[in-house]
Amino acid sequence: MSDLQATPLRKHWWQRIPAAWRLAFIFWLGMRLLLWVLGALLFTSGLLTVGAPLTYGVETLTRGWQGALFGVWTHWDAIYYDAIVSGGYHALPQLSAFFPLYPLLAKPFTWLGIHPAIALTLVSNLSFLFALGLFLEEVERLLGRDYWVPAGLAILFFPTSFYFYAPYPHSLALFFVLLAWKLARQEKWLACAGVGLLLGLTHSSVIPVVIVLLVMVIRWLAHSPGRLHWAAMAVPFMPLAGVAMFLSWRIWAGFSNFGALQYRYWQTEFLGPLKVISQLIYQLFHGRTLAIFAVILLCIALLALAWCLRKKLYLQAIYLGSLLLFLISFTMPNVPLGSFNRLVLIGFPIYLAMAAWMKSSRWAYRLILVGSGVLYFIMGFAYLSWLWVA
Repeated sequence: MSDLQATPLRKHWWQRIPAAWRLAFIFWLGMRLLLWVLGALLFTSGLLTVGAPLTYGVETLTRGWQGALFGVWTHWDAIYYDAIVSGGYHALPQLSAFFPLYPLLAKPFTWLGIHPAIALTLVSNLSFLFALGLFLEEVERLLGRDYWVPAGLAILFFPTSFYFYAPYPHSLALFFVLLAWKLARQEKWLACAGVGLLLGLTHSSVIPVVIVLLVMVIRWLAHSPGRLHWAAMAVPFMPLAGVAMFLSWRIWAGFSNFGALQYRYWQTEFLGPLKVISQLIYQLFHGRTLAIFAVILLCIALLALAWCLRKKLYLQAIYLGSLLLFLISFTMPNVPLGSFNRLVLIGFPIYLAMAAWMKSSRWAYRLILVGSGVLYFIMGFAYLSWLWVA
């Protein structure tokens, strides 16, 4: 046998990467480039408002390639995160409402001379790449490889998923949710506890993860009796521990009550699902455009919940149901469902359901992709134009 026959061909480095992660990178890069082109074209066209008074005095990127690629996406809450990275929590009185891990991860990039808005974008974009890889692994486990492409398109073209590429923490939150889910499924409870703590330091919308982790731990304990195994019961509560750590630090630092601060600056309050839904219906029938988008996304999420139950994906149904119940309990006076359109992005079972619907028929594939894509660009343009969409 010749040396050529005896020596196996070495794989190219790209081929050594798991197929799900290769596809995730292609999806991620394609949408990243598309959004950069879209933002740059609108930035240079003069159609967008640049340097709006809503920047709260924070210096943003409004010129040159940095403004076209990064500054144009730094709107609303992204300004607050920019201010935290730049000047800390005392720069503005309302900044202590924002959880610390996301700006903390961006801070080291500024030591290299990178602008805070760019640093925040790097963290969110890299987080979304990792989240996308974990999501496609979950798609393969639950649905099979044939669903990779529709699932990838579903998450990329979900009407508000442009937030994954903007300076917002939701890509980081989704990454931690999927990682905690994977570690819990693999029964790596110590690592899952660490990720859960990081989740709690990222955003309060991750609190529903507590319920599904609790179910997973109880199921494991039922089949793995042991004196020390009961220590795993602490794992589901680690996201709450992260939230408690942040709130405790706020008190120690002398900041005002968290709920009072939320209401003072954004009129965000807990009303419960019934009152919030009734408010949504009222605004829908009184011509509030944002209510239309909220109803559409809420209906998609509820249909996805029904799909999870029909397919007996009970853990996914518990998570999505808990998340929806949590999100529709908070609202703002003139904003239907508050930030629901954005916070629902971490409900990854929605994308699983959309992928299944798209695979059901060629017409469903086209209808869902086109409809979602149209809403995506409408809401994306509104966001770039300093209109509140989520």
